[in-house]
Amino acid sequence: MLLIKKYLNSRLYLLTVLIVSMVFWLLAFLSHNEKIDINIQPKIENISLMSYGIICFILLVFNKNTFYFIPWVIFIPFVFARPFTALEIPKTIFIASGIMILGLVLNLIIYRPKFKMGHFFIGLAVLCFAFVLGGINVPNDNSRFQILLTLVCVVAFLLLYVVLSSSAETNFKTICRLFTYLGIFLVFELAVYFKIQPDFKEAFLSKNSTVGWGISNNIALMLLFTFPFTVYLVLVSSNIKTIFYVVIMTLECL
Repeated sequence: MLLIKKYLNSRLYLLTVLIVSMVFWLLAFLSHNEKIDINIQPKIENISLMSYGIICFILLVFNKNTFYFIPWVIFIPFVFARPFTALEIPKTIFIASGIMILGLVLNLIIYRPKFKMGHFFIGLAVLCFAFVLGGINVPNDNSRFQILLTLVCVVAFLLLYVVLSSSAETNFKTICRLFTYLGIFLVFELAVYFKIQPDFKEAFLSKNSTVGWGISNNIALMLLFTFPFTVYLVLVSSNIKTIFYVVIMTLECL
């Protein structure tokens, strides 16, 4: 048990999440873009989602510290290698989410943390309110459903934040490392996308990259988010680690 705890608190654990996510996304992305077998992609998607759900369930039930399941949740949205609308959401998402929620409920029952709102609750609540307002004036046939879905998601997010504020234990450097690994994942997705394009130079200059879950604008926004965390690691690291994070920081800027 102590060995498992040591692993969960190590860099190797975050590296594991990164590598697993890379493999799942790569298999799904290539199966679609290389026309290997279009039926394989949803199967890979279902396997990845169920795997994430089961892993999170196990981590939540057998560990008081809820931080351990956060890396998997953060990486999930970026594993999708195809776009879909609110009406086309894979059913496996709901199943995997249900498994995670069950694990979270059991964690609260077993370990009974003392609830607290957290320092950023009000700011996040305002941000969530803005997300809901952003879809009100969008003219489409499914606008009501999308607004309702967004409302459910932001309420769930705020509840999750309260739970994590009450039961997650980690340090700021680990959080920075987590989001830097997410930046590495995004750079990896872009590298694969450019690699399979007929003309690399034209694809790079067009800024029209599509990695499945989003387009170039979405990717750029996420890289802007991960960039400050990498900068922090550059400033506090030394020797070869500094060089490594400088390289990652440079790639995030490109």
